[in-house]
Amino acid sequence: MSKPTIVKGEDVTLTFHIKKSDGSAYDLTGKTVEMNFQGSAATVTVSGVLSATPADGEITATIDETNSALLATGTINAEAVIDLPSAGDNSRDRRIVQFKQAITVVERLT
Repeated sequence: MSKPTIVKGEDVTLTFHIKKSDGSAYDLTGKTVEMNFQGSAATVTVSGVLSATPADGEITATIDETNSALLATGTINAEAVIDLPSAGDNSRDRRIVQFKQAITVVERLT
């Protein structure tokens, strides 16, 4: 799998696949997802959109041009924050999946 490249100041849509340790898809049914993109300039947070079949573990995240301009140039990390509300109270069961050095960010050529 190749590392995606983001051009600063441009819209980009990225797809991530969450898998369990046995290699099978992590079922995202009923869960909400937030994606964080971390670089030295800023951390950009966007809502993750689950695929039409959440059981396949696929998340799509769109970073608009304003937010992509905030990212540091170079290789950055991403993380998926996955929440499932617990029954009966306001607590949440939270999982954080980290993608180390997952994305390359480059300057826009003018």
